Amino acid sequence: MATRAEWSERVERWKQSGLSAKAFAGLEGLKVQSLYWWTSRLRTSSGTVLQCTPPRFLPVRVVKSPQAQLARAGVAPSPGTATGIELHRAAFESY
Repeated sequence: MATRAEWSERVERWKQSGLSAKAFAGLEGLKVQSLYWWTSRLRTSSGTVLQCTPPRFLPVRVVKSPQAQLARAGVAPSPGTATGIELHRAAFESY
């Protein structure tokens, strides 16, 4: 059975190889699931924190608009619904 140090070295070789996990595992005679498991295990225990962009809201300007302006913009209420809208492709083709 391979040790943690051996798996750490294998995972590093895989990352440096540029190969997919499946291709690397096939060349090394490993199970691809084991490669993924050890990659995850080593990342979690090494204290590596994955950086991600926090979610944020985008600014929206709400304006009152008469039905005619909505129709010109390609937006119309969906039939039979109180809250749905339909966006018409032709209105956006010029963008």
